[in-house]
Parts: sequence; C-alpha cells; structure tokens
Amino acid sequence: MKIFLASFFLIFSVSVIPFTLADEEPYVLSHFSAKGVITENNPFGGAVFWTIVDGEDGTIVTSSINGLTVIRMHMTQSDSCEELSNTVCLDATITSTKNTLFTEEGVTAKIIFEMPNRQKISILSGELATLELELDLEKMRIKEVTKIVEEEVLEEVQEESNELQREAWSKLQDALELTKNSQIQQVLSESNSEFANLDEPYDLIDQRDAEWTSTMEDEMTPLMGTLLGSKVSEFLREVMIADQQKPTDFVYEEIILTNSYGANVALTGKTSDYKQWDEQWWILAKRNGVEFKSGFDESAGVQSLSMSVRIADDSGRFLGVMKFVINAEKAS
Repeated sequence: MKIFLASFFLIFSVSVIPFTLADEEPYVLSHFSAKGVITENNPFGGAVFWTIVDGEDGTIVTSSINGLTVIRMHMTQSDSCEELSNTVCLDATITSTKNTLFTEEGVTAKIIFEMPNRQKISILSGELATLELELDLEKMRIKEVTKIVEEEVLEEVQEESNELQREAWSKLQDALELTKNSQIQQVLSESNSEFANLDEPYDLIDQRDAEWTSTMEDEMTPLMGTLLGSKVSEFLREVMIADQQKPTDFVYEEIILTNSYGANVALTGKTSDYKQWDEQWWILAKRNGVEFKSGFDESAGVQSLSMSVRIADDSGRFLGVMKFVINAEKAS
C-alpha cells in the first residue's frame, strides 16, 4: 500500500510540454495524463501523484487523510531553458485546491522537465517557498484527455484515499483507547497535583523549558533523564515498537505525553522543548479532543503526520494531551 502524505504539503506538475530533441523542431504535449513519484533523496520521497493535462489547464489528484486531493493550475511556458536540449521550463500558478494544506490559490512555482523521465520543482511563493523537489515520471499516456480518463484516475486515487482514511481511523481508535490506560491516567493525575501545589507552575515550566532548549542535541539534563527513564516512557516506547512491527507504513515515530499544564510527563525520545501548552497541536487537542497536522516535526526530525488527543478521566476532568507522530518519509 502506498500512503500519499505529501499531498499535505505540496503537489505541482505540468500543463503544456514542448519537447525538443537535439536539432529537431519542438512539438507540444498538450493533452496527457502522467503518474509521478518523488525521488527518495527528496522531502516526501516516495509520494505518488497523478497529473491530468488539457491545454494550459493542469489537474493534480492524489490521496490524503482529508480525502481526495485535487489541485488545479494554470501553466505558461518559460524561455529560461531554451538553450538546453530535451528540457522544458514552465511557470505554474495554482488556481484552486481541494483538501490540501500549505498550498493555496496564487502559489507559484518553476517546473523543469528533463524529458522523458525527470521533473524538478522549485516553489517560489507561499509557505513552502524555496522548497525544491525531484520526481521520476513513472507512467505517461499521451493522448486526448477525456472525461473518461479523468474519471479513471479519480476513481483509482479515491480508493487509495479511502485506504489511507481507514488507516488513520484505526490509528485514532488505538490512540483513544490508550488514553484510558490506568498507568497513563495515574501518572498524569500525580503530575497535575504536583503542579497544582506550586505557587507559580508556569514560571517553573518556563524555567525548565529554557534549560531544555538550551541543551545541545547530544546532551541530557537530569530532568530529561528522569522523564525518559520513567516507567510510563518505557511503556510508550513498547507501544511504539509494537506498532512499528505492524504490516503497514502508517506507524508511530514518536509519542509525547503532557499534563494539563502542557509540560512533558513521558516521552519516547528527547523532544525539542519541554513546554507544549503554547503549541497549536496542544491547544487544539485540548479544545477539540483530536487534532491532525502535517509538516516537519522538530522532535522526531522527519516530515510527519501528527495526531494529538485529549485525555480525560472518567468524570471528564482534563488530564493532558498525548501526541503521536507518524513518519511520512517512510510511507511509500
């Protein structure tokens, strides 16, 4: 199964491709469909997307946890590659999107095709400005684009999207069940009581966070050692390792447990900071119960999909938030 998480970040492609063989007149590929794969040495390596082209109108479809992802674009030929044989440069502008994050109307990119097998993308604007990607063109059908062709691609990608959503739903059910674990609830209750007895709990959190974030990556403070060596942290590592043995690429890379004050209580590995209450994922999970986010996770050091869930006791009292990081770079 291929999990196409890169659609959370960005997908671009081609509209009109003038393809010039050495010493020959160019011809134009203005109607075609193509399947591309981001190369493994790039961010989001292994992600797959389809491109459907009709003249200057380009449509990209892929699957994501949000459902079927569709990005529509307008393309114009650039003259920046005229001196290069078998190479075409295009200027791309997104005109509309559906079920995407970090891509929006008006985002621009420079797209270079080294025909017939390689594609390079440089993002020029938006949240992903300066990002560069390389893709291998895996399949291309050069023929008139019809509604039937588009429907075939949409149907195939929709099934992939459905499978991804089933995986995400299963993971969410596992996470919600884990929040009911008595060991987790007990350690959170004890931690919350400890912080509640402090005159200025958030001052202590800020102090610990300053020390935590000023520590070198390969260094360990006594507090870090205590948290990482706790029984609950060991339990979470066992959960993560067991999950990684499952026959799926949709597995945990990191788990973080925080108390109701947004401070680390247990963790599977050293995080980038100690204080979490000011993080958007923590705020939204506390408010809404569940929060999904895609992007680069500093703690895990990977492009990821994160899932954060609210933890409450039997009476509904808020105990904390648990965050699960899923490695998007392994999904292929």
